[in-house]
Amino acid sequence: MRGVRIGSSPDPIAPEDVIDQNCQAEVETTIDGQVWMIDCQDNLYYRYGITEQLLIGERWVFVDSNVQYVAANGQGELWAIKNNDELYVRTGVTPANPLGHSWKYVFSYINKVSTTNGYGLWAIDSRDSAVYHRGVEALEWTGFND
Repeated sequence: MRGVRIGSSPDPIAPEDVIDQNCQAEVETTIDGQVWMIDCQDNLYYRYGITEQLLIGERWVFVDSNVQYVAANGQGELWAIKNNDELYVRTGVTPANPLGHSWKYVFSYINKVSTTNGYGLWAIDSRDSAVYHRGVEALEWTGFND
């Protein structure tokens, strides 16, 4: 079978490595080159093997299901909205283990999130209040309603 060329890369990607091109809901990247993708069935994938020599990486690795939104930064924070409005943070994330090992529930009523360049998170709850969170362990939220 023929491969698929991505951008200007001379190396084709094997067809079995391409997730349904018509079914990608979201892609998140970090400053240090991590790539996360959610498909139309709410499955979260991580792009494994990205290096300076292989910018497109080696393969997609399944991480979890029932994920509607993801936000990541270069500080090792990975946030996800699961079960339609529950915010989780990934625990055990290190440079050697970028997938971490489990999710830690934070709270509900969140429908969009975005990380900052440092440790921090902006989130919009499903009741239309924007909130700001600083760091993984400091679970104090500051609301901004205007």
